[in-house]
Amino acid sequence: MKNFKSVSELANAIASGEIPSEVVSPGHAAALLGVTRQAINDRIHRSKSLDAWGAEGTVLISMRSIEEALLKRESS
Repeated sequence: MKNFKSVSELANAIASGEIPSEVVSPGHAAALLGVTRQAINDRIHRSKSLDAWGAEGTVLISMRSIEEALLKRESS
């Protein structure tokens, strides 16, 4: 997960295209994948299988990463 110093920097990164505009919260990601919020947190910090960005307690996850995880699960 890439960390920014402030939410303002995070917002500027979205505006500049450094971060995709289609992002979700960890809770939403957990609901979409049918897992716990803790499982999402583990994936962000350990396996790095989800593209995520954070600042001041705010975490955003790429919807593309969520879609890729769903496709992998369906193909298993």
